[in-house]
Amino acid sequence: MAADSNRMRVLRPLQACNLCKSRKKKCDKSLPSCGYCISKQIDCVYGDASFPRNPAPSTTKDACPRQPSLWPSPARVIINPKHALQLAEGFGREVYSEVYRVIRDSGRFVDDITARFFNGFHHQLPVISRTSFHNCLSASGATSSDSSLLLLAMSLFTETPDAHAHTVPDVEKRRSLYLSLKSLYAQVQACSPPSIPLIQAGVLLGMHEYMNGQPYNAFMTISMCVRMAYAAGIHRRRSHENTSSRKPDSPSLFQEEEEANTWWGIVICERTFLCELETNSQPLLSVFPAGDARLPIESQVLDQLDILEHGSLPNIPLSCLTFPNLGGFSRMAQATCFLDQVRKAFEVDDIDSRLLLLSRLDTNIQAFLSMVMPQCQEEPGIYCSSMNTTIRTLFILHWHIITQLEVRAPRCESRDVWLARSHEALETVAKMVIDIADLLLATPVQGTTIYMVDTMPPQYPYIARAVLGYLRTRKCTEEPEWSKKAREILQMWLDKYSE
Repeated sequence: MAADSNRMRVLRPLQACNLCKSRKKKCDKSLPSCGYCISKQIDCVYGDASFPRNPAPSTTKDACPRQPSLWPSPARVIINPKHALQLAEGFGREVYSEVYRVIRDSGRFVDDITARFFNGFHHQLPVISRTSFHNCLSASGATSSDSSLLLLAMSLFTETPDAHAHTVPDVEKRRSLYLSLKSLYAQVQACSPPSIPLIQAGVLLGMHEYMNGQPYNAFMTISMCVRMAYAAGIHRRRSHENTSSRKPDSPSLFQEEEEANTWWGIVICERTFLCELETNSQPLLSVFPAGDARLPIESQVLDQLDILEHGSLPNIPLSCLTFPNLGGFSRMAQATCFLDQVRKAFEVDDIDSRLLLLSRLDTNIQAFLSMVMPQCQEEPGIYCSSMNTTIRTLFILHWHIITQLEVRAPRCESRDVWLARSHEALETVAKMVIDIADLLLATPVQGTTIYMVDTMPPQYPYIARAVLGYLRTRKCTEEPEWSKKAREILQMWLDKYSE
């Protein structure tokens, strides 16, 4: 009995190996190989590597949305190291199957998702090549796990059918999709090396979190994307250099351009998300491209790279603000450049030097805004993000001046001049934000469908809250009538559209 109690317990798989299963013969389930495979000198594999079937939809509702887990149980682990590649392929097929199950249970179709995404939100953040994505979907065999995740991430931006769909079922559906993506993303990231589709899925995941009032989660997600982008080397792509240096035999033009736009998207998102954090003085991981860096290409060009030649691509530097007919994504890069410069100006220790630098930036930013606003009015939805980022930058700049002078600087004539100038600038910003709210609150034209995820700039809810907070806390002898009306309109907009 003592010998039996001290004897090590022998672990065995719960099921026969794949070969014995196919032969329909008894398997001794020995590890790492069964007796039959050893006698035949055959690699022994435990676990089902076949394409998983889609599970039937559940008829009961859980208290929380189901978070899929694809980690293999001990009985499904491939023991032999030679089968690591087979394990990776099997994992990719499982992710593919799970993603399609989630999409099917949400009542959507792949064609519907891709069409809605590329005709909608894609124009605001063109980081995905439509050509390469469709080529991946139509490729033979199972889709890779990272491309499957990218499809699921795209579905997050096609779930709100109209501006008024804030019913409980819609919110629960979007949250279920989000939790599924969040869970699957962590598992794929742990099992797969950094790839462009995985990074792009992370960018969309972070943007979804930002648009749904989770800036801290969004910032952590985009920080993870920065590290993966560095590991994948896309920060060295030619988006940050002049196109004249490109060699004629460089591989895959649209792959390079897609990677370049993806890096621009990461740089833009990281700075945009940081603005909404209370601890917004923390360091950034990405380095903003220099002034001679080439601007990103627009969605229309990105989607036609398979038929365009290298010489036909635009070659416009970041610093060229007055170039005519710049697209929305290029303007967004320039607006974010101003935001980055303002943030760096805050790091100047001497208050007088800092104020002079901020004053020069204020002049340049207002001149840039005067160029973007007419473009935004001519093409609504294309330039809205760049305009809203510029407005947010102006608000941050002047709010910083007000808070610094009210707390630190002694009262003097120059101090009062600076404060009056900044309050006047914030009032102008507030009136612009009110005009945007009026436009978004306007009743859509009958017979048209308005998709808020496509038309509303992601930054606007944060700008609206910032302006509303400023109007509520500003000290004045008597509140102007326009300010009272502004607070009512902003609160009405937030109650109607912001979750």
